[in-house]
Amino acid sequence: MMIFIYNIILLFSKIIVVQLLFQQISGHKIKHRWFFLLPLIYGGLFLIAPPIAYFSYFIFPVIYSIYTNRFHHHNKLLDIFYGLYPLVIESLFKRLLAFYILPLFHISVMNHLNSNITNIILELMIFPSYIVIIKAIGINFDTLQKGFKNIFLWFVDISMVIYLILIQIYTLFGNKIVNSSVYKEQINNAYIILFFMMLLYLNATIKEKLEDEIAQQKNNQLSNLSIYNQKVEQLYNEIRHFKHDYINILTSLKLSIDQKDLEAIKQIFDSVLKDSGITFSDSKFEIAKFTNISNNAVKSVLSTKFMEAQSKGINISVEIEENISDFKIDTLDFITILSILCDNAIEACSELKESNMSIALIKLDTLLILSIENSTKQETVDIHSIFQNGQSSKGNGRGIGLYTVKTLLDNYPNTLIVTKSVDYHFSQTIEFR
Repeated sequence: MMIFIYNIILLFSKIIVVQLLFQQISGHKIKHRWFFLLPLIYGGLFLIAPPIAYFSYFIFPVIYSIYTNRFHHHNKLLDIFYGLYPLVIESLFKRLLAFYILPLFHISVMNHLNSNITNIILELMIFPSYIVIIKAIGINFDTLQKGFKNIFLWFVDISMVIYLILIQIYTLFGNKIVNSSVYKEQINNAYIILFFMMLLYLNATIKEKLEDEIAQQKNNQLSNLSIYNQKVEQLYNEIRHFKHDYINILTSLKLSIDQKDLEAIKQIFDSVLKDSGITFSDSKFEIAKFTNISNNAVKSVLSTKFMEAQSKGINISVEIEENISDFKIDTLDFITILSILCDNAIEACSELKESNMSIALIKLDTLLILSIENSTKQETVDIHSIFQNGQSSKGNGRGIGLYTVKTLLDNYPNTLIVTKSVDYHFSQTIEFR
């Protein structure tokens, strides 16, 4: 009975560790209930059909990874990597702890590896020790997708499959193979070295790509700011010319007033002053309001989206009345959210012959409000499922943007997003506290 209980605890520990590793590498958050339900399901499956449970343990993470990322546009080889990686790490680190790390602290478990208690303790140590080692050698998986190439992915995935197959062969048929434990240890040692070499190479590749991207983003930002400055300079020149003309108009108006020439006064108003208000209500002057934003990156994104909307014939207005420097959340996250909402609004307006779009950044004490509104083709848009992964009013598999917005905002409990759709207008308002 005790052996059965130990085996159940070991199974629970193993599956929970694999789930934690999958969550860490893929960035996909597993709901808390599955950390209990999945081990329970596997426990029942092992009692009913042990062979099916045994082999599904190695296949299920890969299938689950492909399924959860079915709407994402990255390589399926990467999804396979996400599924295999937790299994390999669980296997490698258990042996790494037993044979190399614990002996450094004069703790020997070599003679107790067949003990259930020892295996449970080792299993519980895998995830914490993995996090410590990964952080110590500086490997960052946050941008994993950027560092992979197909050739390297093929190599990594195939090597992991071969490793898992060999380890299972020596585990299942060890008693029929001469010196199986020695071969198993040699395979494990060789793959530990190979695996960490692959991770370090991957990390170096990611860093190089990120540095190139950062440099490109800086160049784009400088280019966008240059265009923005040119636009502002053009507006300044127009205002300066208007000021010069306005002085001449006032001079003419004064002469007409002195002469009490009502007809001349009326003519000046009708021909000049009446049109001056129209001149300054032109949407091109809206871009001048971006001077109230002190962050160049945010200013660059806003001015780029503004000019893109203008180039597509969209009537766009801007409301930024106060100086804004604090965006309440990480600047990169704010820019990502802002870009997605603006892109969605521009895309919706592009489908219409006449359309309106507005961008507002409002500061109220400690509260920052971002509001983006646009015209829509439909009278009302179904807003109940637009934040789900893959859900979109534009077609299947196109709802990635708003899902990303929701995912980012989930990291900031003090934010609130309100979505409305009524009378051919769609708006999204986010409160940042």
